[in-house]
Amino acid sequence: MHFSANEIDIRFQYRYANQYPKAIRLVSSGLINVKPLVTHRFALEDAIDAFQVAADPAQGAVKVQIQD
Repeated sequence: MHFSANEIDIRFQYRYANQYPKAIRLVSSGLINVKPLVTHRFALEDAIDAFQVAADPAQGAVKVQIQD
């Protein structure tokens, strides 16, 4: 309401525009190794544990993967 009452225009910028194709090329060419980003792996039957690890900052999880 503050912005509207004071006639303030808000403009946003999407900084990631057109970056996905470049990122895919870098990963697929092997220049960037994304495997270390998966810090924890769990079997499907341990999915509850996986969600608990992902929700706990003390676990240091970057990416938790559930595999079947």
